[in-house]
Amino acid sequence: MKHWQMPLLAVCIAMPAAGADVDTAAALYEGRSGIVVGTAEIGGTRFPGTRFACKGCHGRDGRGGGESGAPSIEGTSLFAPMPDRPAYDIQSLAAALSEGRTPSGRKLSAVMPRYKLSADIISGLNIYLRELPARQRRGVTDENITFAVPAPPGTETFAKTYAALVEGSLRKSLGSLRLYGRQVRVVPMIGPPDEIATRAEAQAFAVMGMPPTTQPTMEDYLDRSIPVLFPLHPLSGDEDVTLVRGLSPSWRDIAQAVSGELARQKNEVLLILTTDPDHPMLQALRRSWKGKLMLNLPAETRDNCNQPKCAALLLRQNTVDWPRSSLRTLPADIRIYLLSSEGGQAALDAAKGGRNITLILDAPAMLSTAITDNVTTIEAYASTSAAVLIDALRAAGPDPTRAALLDAIGDVVLPDYHLDYGKARLNGTSKVTFAVLSSDRWDAESGR
Repeated sequence: MKHWQMPLLAVCIAMPAAGADVDTAAALYEGRSGIVVGTAEIGGTRFPGTRFACKGCHGRDGRGGGESGAPSIEGTSLFAPMPDRPAYDIQSLAAALSEGRTPSGRKLSAVMPRYKLSADIISGLNIYLRELPARQRRGVTDENITFAVPAPPGTETFAKTYAALVEGSLRKSLGSLRLYGRQVRVVPMIGPPDEIATRAEAQAFAVMGMPPTTQPTMEDYLDRSIPVLFPLHPLSGDEDVTLVRGLSPSWRDIAQAVSGELARQKNEVLLILTTDPDHPMLQALRRSWKGKLMLNLPAETRDNCNQPKCAALLLRQNTVDWPRSSLRTLPADIRIYLLSSEGGQAALDAAKGGRNITLILDAPAMLSTAITDNVTTIEAYASTSAAVLIDALRAAGPDPTRAALLDAIGDVVLPDYHLDYGKARLNGTSKVTFAVLSSDRWDAESGR
C-alpha cells in the first residue's frame, strides 16, 4: 500500500537537540495516556499526540507490517535509503512531521496526522528510535535469551523452584535448552524490590511467573516496556496484549462467570465479605453484576440475607482463621461462593460440615493439567509456561524482538493445555468452572 509510505512517521522522527526528552518520547511512541506531548491534527481536528501512537501502526518494535502495511521506522531503517525514497535527514524529517512530505517530495496520505511537538520531544524521539532495536532485544545475545522470574524478599524459594521447573520442561520438550542456536535461560532475579525492575529492564527479554506481591508491581515493569508473561495472579482483563500475556482467566472473566451463575440460580442479592475494599474481584463484580451488591453487611443483620434471593461471596481477608470466621456469621442455608485459589481447603471443610458451598474453579485448565499429569499445581503452571514459550519463540524467529514474541503468543493454540490465544487473546482461556460441594462429594458444573 504505497500511500502508507510514511504513516504516522512524523510523530516518530526527530532532529538532534540539546534537551532531548527520551522518556516523554517513549510515552508518545507507546501511546501512554495522561502525558502531554503536543498535538496531532487530522481532518482539521486536533487531538492529543498520544491519540496516534507510533506503535499502533508500526508496532512496539518499529518493524512495521501488520494490516496497515506500515513501513519499518526503527533507526536502522528510517535513516537509510530505500528503493522508493532517499534516506531521511533533519530537513526531510521535519517536513514529514509538520507537512507530511517525504524526502522525495511526495505528499503523504491525508490519513497521516500532522504533529506539533516540542524540540525536546522531537530530539527524544530521534534517540528513542535509534535505540529501539537494542531496547527490543534486551536479554538477547548471540549465546543466550534470558527470561527473569522476579524474586522480591519472601518469594526467593518459589522463584528458584518455578525457574528450575520451566527449564526442566523446556529441556524435556526441546531435548536441550537451545533454540536457534541460543540457550534459553530462566533466571530468578533476587534482590530488593526497587532494584528488580531496573535490572530486568537491562538484562531480561521478559519477566515471567511474577508472584502476587505489592512490590515491584506489574506496572513497574510495564512502565519500562518490559513484557510480563504468565503472572501467578489473575489479570484484570484490561491489559495490553502487546505487553502482557497470562495463562488463566482474568478477574473480568471470573466476575462475568459468577454473575452468570448467580443469575442462573435466580439470586438477586450478593453479599460480599472481605477486608480488602480494593480486591480486584470486587472491582470486576461491580462492573458485571446487575443485581444488588452488599459489602460487609454487619453480622447481626446477615440473617436477613437468605436463599433463594441472596448468595454470599467470601474473598480473602486479613484474619488468622479466615474464612472460617466469616462462615460462622452467615445463615445456615445460604449458598456461599469461594475462589479455589483463596479458600479451597476451607470450602471443603465447610461442605463436610453441611454448608452450601460452591467452589469457583478460577483456573480449571491448570487444575486439569495437574490432575492429568499427576503433578502439583506449580509443576503444571511451569510446564504450561514452557509449552507456550516454545511455540512463541519458534514463531518469533532467529531475530526475535520483545514485540514479536508477544505477537507470536497470540497465535499459540495448545489443545492439550486447553489454551487458544486466538480466541482468548490475553490468557488463552476464559473458562471458569463451578464445583458444588457437599459433605460426601462434589459435582463439577459446566464452565461458564
